[in-house]
Amino acid sequence: MMVFPLYHIYFRLLTVDNKISFKKHIRFHILPVIISIAYAVVVFHSSGSEYKAWLFNKISDPASQSVQLLQITRNALKIGVCIQVIYYSAANHILINKYADRAAQFYSDERDAKTRYAKLLNLSIILTGLVTFILFVIGRAFLMSADVTIFLGWSAMTVCFYFMGSLGAKQKVINPDVEQSNFDEQGEMVIQTAKDQDILINKILSEFRENKLYLDNELTIHDVAKIVGSNRTYLSGIINQRFNQNFCSFVNGFRVKELERVILENQDYLMDQYVMLCGFGSVNSMKRSVLANTGKSFHDFKSALLMKNRA
Repeated sequence: MMVFPLYHIYFRLLTVDNKISFKKHIRFHILPVIISIAYAVVVFHSSGSEYKAWLFNKISDPASQSVQLLQITRNALKIGVCIQVIYYSAANHILINKYADRAAQFYSDERDAKTRYAKLLNLSIILTGLVTFILFVIGRAFLMSADVTIFLGWSAMTVCFYFMGSLGAKQKVINPDVEQSNFDEQGEMVIQTAKDQDILINKILSEFRENKLYLDNELTIHDVAKIVGSNRTYLSGIINQRFNQNFCSFVNGFRVKELERVILENQDYLMDQYVMLCGFGSVNSMKRSVLANTGKSFHDFKSALLMKNRA
């Protein structure tokens, strides 16, 4: 029962909390702690032989008060797990949707700017809960009837937890505002004149066109803000208003343009070489950027570009 609250805390660290806090996060473990204490009290209240008989489904006296209490706590645990899966998966979904746009305003890599891994992680939490529920329904007696059934049950749980950990490790912070910055910024859009805005826009375009900032595959809006001497929040707003794009789309537009140039000069390069030369974070990020900017797959984009050049 401790697992599902821990993963919800992880989702909160991706979106609204900047660090683990005992005071803030202990409330998510109240239900597991209460049920665990109740279970421990009932176990210690039971005799050793009676508890073992109940545990291994060899109950000699099902009418015994201790056995009945043990059964009640087991049912409470099952109900508690089901409540947690439903509540936390829904809460995680709400957090993802609420802050999904923040990542695209911060990261320049298509993979980092999306919440795909977070959504898959939440789905894997639901799947793990479903597997747990199925094991509850099957029951201890069936699982203990043969070693193979125990191995299958625990293997299924192990696979679920592995994927949960793997997806969690890949997902970057969805709402970077919760992370501490190395430099001060007001967090509010600075009011400037139209002339000041034009100067800032020209400075941004100059840095991208002449210094090719987009070739850094780990570029973030923090980096650009420091280079042009602006507030990150204000810079994000300017890009949204003037170019009708988020930061990620803005940067990848330049990368796709660079990709066009590199393809025309080196049409026989491997995809990994295009990725490295044009600032994309990965082959998949490059493919997604091409599709988003041109509406074509990478293969069709490259073929149409070379055909147009030959014509």
